[in-house]
Amino acid sequence: MKRPFNIFPSLGYRNSQFQIVSSVDNLKIDIYDQDKVVKSIEANSKNPTLLTSLSSTGKLIAKCNFNNTVFQQKLEIKEAFRLGSSEFKKAFVFDDSEYSFFLMKDRLLLYDEKKKILLTENHYSPTEIYKINGTNFLFVTRVGNSASGIINLGVYNTENFSMVGELLNDYREIKILSDNNKAWLYNIKSKTIHCYELAHQTNKYLTELKSFENFNDYFLDDANLNIYINHNEVLKVSSLNNLHKYFEIPKKENNAIDKLGNVFTHENKTLKCTSLHTTYWEHFQFVHVML
Repeated sequence: MKRPFNIFPSLGYRNSQFQIVSSVDNLKIDIYDQDKVVKSIEANSKNPTLLTSLSSTGKLIAKCNFNNTVFQQKLEIKEAFRLGSSEFKKAFVFDDSEYSFFLMKDRLLLYDEKKKILLTENHYSPTEIYKINGTNFLFVTRVGNSASGIINLGVYNTENFSMVGELLNDYREIKILSDNNKAWLYNIKSKTIHCYELAHQTNKYLTELKSFENFNDYFLDDANLNIYINHNEVLKVSSLNNLHKYFEIPKKENNAIDKLGNVFTHENKTLKCTSLHTTYWEHFQFVHVML
């Protein structure tokens, strides 16, 4: 069952103003510091309930009992005061979504189009935000430059307003395909390539679909959305969108492959040129149908 309330921000400061958004009326919420209740408040569904007088700091827990079930949310209040206002960086507005995201320099604002309220998340500041589906959004944080930097991914869920899946610190971006529910990443520690499904209907997030290892290098064909993975004995080619579109080309003394997808074969004193994007895909489709 979905939690009937959410408190924003979940990470705050001594002078922060918190908003409690409830889906039901007359909901009693108790704020605990360890086992001691430090604040009790009643929330309603029509408007957010403001919470401004929390004297405790550190890690707290907000609890309520609804329909004989206890729900809770973790809070953290830092032993510091936030001064000044933040600088606006970028807005993310999506079709068919109740939420818009406003990226500030040191925080993230969520605007609920339905309830007409502005919510604050202090501990998220991604570089980009992509919509995966109606309730899940991909937060992408790029650290460093494109050549040597890393990328951190997180799936943010707007039903429980939390991060439900993360990939951190070990990855370099190959291609983000949020419309196709996939992300291709290079693991800089294991030197492997991975394709992840961003969100699955069974509430699984960032699930590995395919991986490659023990290769020499790789080349991204961004125009045709293919990836070429170069091994000693074979060149592996995979579509980024459709993982069933995959084949291998043995490397021989009489053939060569360029970055445009052209295969050159020298036979009987004749140089023959074929294209990966026509010959091999057509062969794959024929075999697939016959099977």
